[in-house]
Amino acid sequence: MLTRRTLVCSLAGVAVSHGKKPALSLSQLTCATASLAGSTLEDCLREIRRQRLGGVEIFTDLGRTHSLGAFPAAVVGRLTTAEKKSLRRLTSGFRFVTTHLPFHDLRPVDPDSSLRESSVAAIERGIRDSAWWGASVAMIHVARETGYRSVWKELLETYRRFGDLAAKSKLRIGIETGAPETVEEYLALIRAIDHDHVGATVDTGHTRVYRRDANLKESELGTEKGRQRYNDLLMQKVEGLGPKLFHFHVDDVRANDWREHRTLGRGIVDWQRLLGHLSRVRYQGALAMELEEASVVAMVQESREFFARQLEMLSRPGGRDRKA
Repeated sequence: MLTRRTLVCSLAGVAVSHGKKPALSLSQLTCATASLAGSTLEDCLREIRRQRLGGVEIFTDLGRTHSLGAFPAAVVGRLTTAEKKSLRRLTSGFRFVTTHLPFHDLRPVDPDSSLRESSVAAIERGIRDSAWWGASVAMIHVARETGYRSVWKELLETYRRFGDLAAKSKLRIGIETGAPETVEEYLALIRAIDHDHVGATVDTGHTRVYRRDANLKESELGTEKGRQRYNDLLMQKVEGLGPKLFHFHVDDVRANDWREHRTLGRGIVDWQRLLGHLSRVRYQGALAMELEEASVVAMVQESREFFARQLEMLSRPGGRDRKA
């Protein structure tokens, strides 16, 4: 039976436009629980509802923090029956529920068998928890390695294994941009895994990691050259992924130092270029805000309003609903 959630899952990703007017929807903008650090998960979900966002991305590991406090998160096996009932109620009706899998200090292809096995177990537990939430996509990281080609076979086998579990759990895995640390290596990894349930999550702030590709001096980061290079690299990833583009983390990047997780519209990301492309190819997945700034509720609200204005601009005659 084709449920609404199944239909959303089947459409999430990129489809080619066949002459129809492309469009993005404000309901595709969601919020990662990390954006509301310092609150409880229940309060976080209530706030996301108050902000009239299209869904939530739930962190599936406890104890993770950033500068504003601990991430609202849950491990399903540790929830009481009452907590499960409450959280189910608070997530019901969202267009999108996605998750972020554990990643801190995890090395699923490490030569140390104990570390490797414990890392795999933590990630697989996160995938099963994601299925409990009814998630359409679960985010995963690749640990930074000294040389990816030296562990290439192990990487492919391990992430295909995660893909197999995701398929059984009726969700998909999105490997987040960050590592490998060149665009070509990252794209090559996604393609080489070659699994229907494994694709990519593009974080608009993570292009800062691709400094070797950027080939800029520190003094050039805040210049127009730096801004152009940043957005060229971002679009190289987005366009290079094609149908493997499953999900987004959206945040802006501060000009002078390329600090990520800033409020939308306050940095150097060329949103009209990015959203124009996504509209043209009829991207149907979620775009989850992942912010780390003081006055978190106000910053989420400001980002939502900015995103809505960008969509309105795209709908105008001559809007950037074309290949940039």
